[in-house]
Amino acid sequence: MDEVVAPPIVERVGDVVVEAVPCRRCGKSLLGLRLSDVCPGCKAPVSETTGELSIDEACCVQCGYALRGLREDGVCPECGTPIERSLRGNLLRYCSLAYVQSLRRGAWMVLASIVVQFVLVLCSVLLVGLVSFAGAAWSSGIELATDLIGVITGFMSLYGWWLLSELNPAYSGRDEGTVSRRVLRWAVALGAGYAVAEFVYQAVFVYQAVPGLQFNPALGWLAVVMGLASLALTAVQFFASMLYLRWLAPRLPNAKVYGRAKQFMWLGPLLVTVGAVCLGLGLLVALVMYWNMIYWMYKDLVAIEGRIAMDGMA
Repeated sequence: MDEVVAPPIVERVGDVVVEAVPCRRCGKSLLGLRLSDVCPGCKAPVSETTGELSIDEACCVQCGYALRGLREDGVCPECGTPIERSLRGNLLRYCSLAYVQSLRRGAWMVLASIVVQFVLVLCSVLLVGLVSFAGAAWSSGIELATDLIGVITGFMSLYGWWLLSELNPAYSGRDEGTVSRRVLRWAVALGAGYAVAEFVYQAVFVYQAVPGLQFNPALGWLAVVMGLASLALTAVQFFASMLYLRWLAPRLPNAKVYGRAKQFMWLGPLLVTVGAVCLGLGLLVALVMYWNMIYWMYKDLVAIEGRIAMDGMA
């Protein structure tokens, strides 16, 4: 993992950049631009790509208090955090410890769910053989247990993304990733509700968990609707999560996470669909690449959390 370093102190007159400092995202020169402008290359706010903020647009990184009108060498009147720390930009290195801990826990939950999914995919062939030899008396129970594990794994992933997409109340940039973050959280909430509904449907009508209750063939359309809803929710959550990671990665900063999230926008669906016909190898490759991306972010978050904790002890 690359060492997380403090952003440079940019030479400026008022809010105008007076040195040829490059944009942290695309490398374009920001000379002559104001902190309220956007980078000519990637359109990111200059206040973020230079790593610092003006006092009029900054909020305290600890409590979110608006710092407009206060002295740069002072402290936050709400929590006592030095204002200078809040002017260093929106790198996670300068966010509150509680916020970074939440992101780190979310990344860990997503990683754990990916490991379980990977094992389930590897064991799928074995389970098919086991069901065929177990007979009707055991096959329904085995399949129901497998689905239950899948539901638990899904909830682990959903909860992880819920923590990862938590709003930082002290974030003061204009490019807040608001749309992708909100869409992701809505998809996570709806996905959790769908997971429960699907498991109940499978248990009651498919595996006959309720004796004597027969499935009405007229409800066959319900299975089709649920399948389409699952596909739509999965797609929305996937693309929203990749867009959100592209916004979050520069705040680590980690170019590998940004590049993988951008690549995965097209490669992920290709591996899962086209690659699925190759004995499921496409899905396995996608899970490995997905796990690597989240793990890179997790390592950075662990390191950032440690540095923030050390600063608090100093």
